Amino acid sequence: MQLLGSFFIGLLGSLFEFFVKYLGKRLSLVIAVITFLGGLAAAFFTAIFALITTVQYAISDYSISFAIAVLWPAHVSVCISVIFSAEITRWVYDRSTFYVGLFWESAGR
Repeated sequence: MQLLGSFFIGLLGSLFEFFVKYLGKRLSLVIAVITFLGGLAAAFFTAIFALITTVQYAISDYSISFAIAVLWPAHVSVCISVIFSAEITRWVYDRSTFYVGLFWESAGR
């Protein structure tokens, strides 16, 4: 019975080791990409929010400033920053696939 138990523990241990090695590399890459996109969206949100605040304080007429505040919903700056982040991510992806394709063709494969 001990031999059978040690066999199953060894089998489960090797299966667990395989999944940790296989998923560990991919999971770390996914976490890095999510962190990059989150940081990029936060940077764009801060920049857009600063631009909107600067324009709002630069307008001297209170009624125009109030009209802009009423017409500009609170979540628009977040949406714009996410759109800019997605565009930059798409550009980086297109450039990387282009260069990988060039490398693949130059390698003769």
